[in-house]
Amino acid sequence: MKHISFLVGNGFSMLGLLSAVEPLRAANQFQPGSFSWDFITPDGKPVTASNKMKIYPESGNYSGVKPYAVFVCTGFNPEKSASPDILKWLKKQAADNINMGGIDTGSVILAKAGLLKGCRATVHWEHFESFREDFIQVDVTDSLYEIDKNRFTCSGGTASIDMMLSIISKLLGHELAIQISDQFMLEKIRFHDDPQRMDPGIRYKIKNSALIEAVKVMEENLEIPLSIQDVAKNAAVSLRHLSRLFKDELSTTPSSFYLSLRLEMARRLVLQTDMTMAEVSSACGFSSSGYFSKVYKSKFGLSPGQDK
Repeated sequence: MKHISFLVGNGFSMLGLLSAVEPLRAANQFQPGSFSWDFITPDGKPVTASNKMKIYPESGNYSGVKPYAVFVCTGFNPEKSASPDILKWLKKQAADNINMGGIDTGSVILAKAGLLKGCRATVHWEHFESFREDFIQVDVTDSLYEIDKNRFTCSGGTASIDMMLSIISKLLGHELAIQISDQFMLEKIRFHDDPQRMDPGIRYKIKNSALIEAVKVMEENLEIPLSIQDVAKNAAVSLRHLSRLFKDELSTTPSSFYLSLRLEMARRLVLQTDMTMAEVSSACGFSSSGYFSKVYKSKFGLSPGQDK
């Protein structure tokens, strides 16, 4: 029997956590005694999820069975769970050759503990830019999940299911993973490098293939923005035709849409990192900090400094 401990911090994603636990429960249904698990919290007290539901720790403060793996599950503000005691405890588990995992922004806690150096790791897409900026020794990807040696990380949400099914497949066989997938009525088991986010065509409710390609190009080039002429070239349409597509399907201009994407990235960096405003401005392709502050305030109602 493999025992898994889930270290859960306040504000954690209930969906991400339960999507990791349910495959273990289903595995036991088909192969009794395959897994056991418990929940632990930073101070041994109940923690509240982002949806206000609570998790009550079963084993107090880091006591109980030596686990096969420890998974850290946190939410939008993972730093609140990164106390010196927590980081020390995680390092101790890793030194004892226990597999270490991060769910959603739990990857941030593992990285702060120095446990992802030189490893491929992923995190929820909202924290991707800040994670990459803060932990340059981590090979950060935008995959659904990553398994690199004995480090398991996933982007949270339903990606936890896919990661756990991959682990179960390796431990107990692919047939069991398929049985669990069928039990959950999943259309397929996603691969680790499947994209986290929906295709832009679905997200923005657009159907024109050239417009979808243009949005993809913009999203892939936020730090060093392309000219709109180059965006049109990548989408294989004229600049005039691209402008018409944005107007007809998104009621905006290509430049305004591109600027909005860069500002949304900037706000994630403002809220999630300790980067200076000049650093954020540069990371999002703004050559002038004054202009960056002006357009940021125009979009969000606050200057970057006020919003932090």
